[in-house]
Order: sequence, then C-alpha cells, then structure tokens
Amino acid sequence: MEYYDTHCNVPCILEKYKKTNYEDYLKIVEETYCKLDKKPTFKGCVCVASDKESHQPTKELEEHVYSVYGIHPLYCNSVDESIYEEISLLIQSKKCVALGETGLDYHDFPGMNYANKDQQLIAFKKQLSIAKRFNKPLVLHVREADEDTKQIMKELIDPMTFVDVHCYTGTIELAKWIIQEFPNAFIGIAGVVTFKNGQSIRDLVKVIPLERILVETDGPFMAPVPFRGKPCHSGMIPWIIKEIARVKEVNEEVVYKQTTQNAQKMFSIE
Repeated sequence: MEYYDTHCNVPCILEKYKKTNYEDYLKIVEETYCKLDKKPTFKGCVCVASDKESHQPTKELEEHVYSVYGIHPLYCNSVDESIYEEISLLIQSKKCVALGETGLDYHDFPGMNYANKDQQLIAFKKQLSIAKRFNKPLVLHVREADEDTKQIMKELIDPMTFVDVHCYTGTIELAKWIIQEFPNAFIGIAGVVTFKNGQSIRDLVKVIPLERILVETDGPFMAPVPFRGKPCHSGMIPWIIKEIARVKEVNEEVVYKQTTQNAQKMFSIE
C-alpha cells in the first residue's frame, strides 16, 4: 500500500516539531504509521507554499518534495504586485506541479486583517492567468464563496485543466458541479472527515466517486482523530484513508491504490 500527501506545508510542520530537515520529517512520518498492523509506504508529498514567507523554504526542499506556489486568498492583501512575478518564476521549477493555493474565502474572521472580497477576486484572476500562461494545474481554496467560484471557473478555467479543490468543506452541490464541469478536477479530503462534526464531509465522500478524491493532511492543520491537537503531518494520512474506506464500504487497499493513482494523474508525478 502506497500513498501521497497531496497538500501540506513541510517547513511549517518542521517548525512546529522543532526540527530542521527533511530527514527529520521522514522520521516523524514513519514513527507515526509504523504502529499500524499493515504498514503503508509514504511515496511523497506536495508541499504548498501559499504565502510569501514560505516560498523560499519550500524552494530549498524541492530535492525531496513536489512544490506548489501561489498566494492564499486570505493573504493576498499583504503582498504587492511583485508577488506575481515571483510566482511566475517559481512555478517554472521542474519540481513545481501546480499553482496555488488560490481561490476565494468569504468566511468571516472577526478582528483579523484578511483580504476582502474585491482583493481576493483580483488575486484569484491574476493567478489563474499565470497558471494558464505556463500550463500549470491548479490547487484551489474555496470557502463560503460558491457562486463567485463557479462564475470565475466557468469564465477563466479551461474545462480540461487539472484542478485540486483542496481540503474541501463546502457543499455537496458545488463539489458535484465541479467534477461534472471539469473532468480533470479532484476533491481533496483531509482529516476533517474523521471529526465528530465532520458528518457533512462523510456524506460528501459517499457520493463523490473514489476516482475523483485526493487525500491530504493540510498539515500542520486539521490533524485527524486520534491525533487532534497535534501538528498534522503526512504520517497521519492512513487514518484519513481508513475513514474514507469505512464510509465507502470498501477495503483500505482499494482507497490507497485509487487515491495514489489520482495523485499521479492530477500532478503528473510517479
């Protein structure tokens, strides 16, 4: 059994664990899943650098990880126009497999100085233009912004583009629309599928074909049960896969195999 973690921030996870290099990361990962009766093989991770501060640390890890560069919708008010030139250069790396995460997040965060809707829309469209210019897949962040997301996707994203709507917590209706309109789109399922209050995601997993699901940690966030409260990392993916298998009433091996193939297809990795 093999797997990829299709969305994490390795530099941030290392910082949380007070470690410094990728060898330390592998040790953390393996020490977690080595307790399982059936030990899987960690094939690698997609390291997503979606703020300016994480771009260079991720670049330095490219010998070991696949990379994704962009600006998160909530942070796009903290950068100037030069960031788009920086992203344009970074995504030309051989190890860069997509642009992201970009998108729209209209959730209300009282007291936080996050980007407003207009700023997010501008940044989203600019990054879509860059991805199109360099023919890169997309990693999207979508939260409480269904209608604007659908409109922009219809207008600005080619239907055959490879799209990962990561750490999906939205409506079943939007997810169904995305995979119907974009045949190369995938829905990213993270640790929230194991949460007590994650029933809506379990309901989603029931109806989305396994062929359209990616597994991810969104590390260091969203640690699955039984690791709640700990910094999340790639070694916790087996617990996400276990829950997907339970919900779909299939063997775990089936989920490992299909989601690995999905990751390889989405990001053109081996």
